[in-house]
Amino acid sequence: LDGMLSDERLFDHLMNNSEQVLNVSGRLFFTVLLNRARRDLRRQPFTFERDNRFGVVVFDAAAVLDLLDDPRMRDYLAGVLSSFVRNDAKTAFVQVSNGTYRRIRVSDFDIEGLIEFSKLVDDEQQVYLWKRIGEVCLFLIGVFSDYVDAQRRLPGGWYRAKSKKELAECGSYYFREASKKSRYLPDDLEHPIARMSEDFQLATKPLAYVSRRYLGYIEHSVFLE
Repeated sequence: LDGMLSDERLFDHLMNNSEQVLNVSGRLFFTVLLNRARRDLRRQPFTFERDNRFGVVVFDAAAVLDLLDDPRMRDYLAGVLSSFVRNDAKTAFVQVSNGTYRRIRVSDFDIEGLIEFSKLVDDEQQVYLWKRIGEVCLFLIGVFSDYVDAQRRLPGGWYRAKSKKELAECGSYYFREASKKSRYLPDDLEHPIARMSEDFQLATKPLAYVSRRYLGYIEHSVFLE
C-alpha cells in the first residue's frame, strides 16, 4: 500500500488533472502529497521558513524526514489536512448550573471558541477539543502562513491578533495538555499526539512544504469550502 501511494504516476495523475482532486478522498490526496514530500526532501538538506516577506533557509530536512518516516505521523498529518477540507460548526448545550444550560456554537476554526468550550466539558470531551486547538494552530502556521501575517493587520477573530510564534506556543501547549490525558484517546492517536507535544514546530514544516511546493493555485479551492 505504501508503495502504491508513493508511486510517481499516482502523484502526476492527481496533480495534472485538477478534477481528480475532487474525486478522491482528502485523506488519500494528502497521503500522496506527504509521501511525495518525503521523497523530495531526501534530495535537499534544508527547508524554508517565511518571516514576513523574507525566506529563511533552515538545515533541518533530516529532522523533518525523521518525522515523515514515521508511518503513524504521516497518517496523522494526512488526517489533519483532510479535516480542513470543510469548515464545520457544532452546537452544544452545556449545563452551567442546576437546570440552566448555555447554548454554545463553535466553528472548527474558532480557536478562542474552542478554548472557552474546553473549560465547560468533561475530561473525555476536553482532550479532543485540546487536540483540535493544536491542529488549528498547526494548520494555520503550516498551510496559511502568509494569511496569518496578513490577517494580523485586520480586526476580527482571536487568531488574527496572533503572530506565528504565539500560535506555535498555543498549539504546543494544547498538544501537551492533550498528551497528559491520552488515556481518553484511541490507541492510534496516543503516539502522534505525544510526538506533536514535543515536535510541534517541526511538524509545521512538511505541511508548509506540501502547501508551497504542490498545492499552489488550488490551495484555496481545496481547503475550507
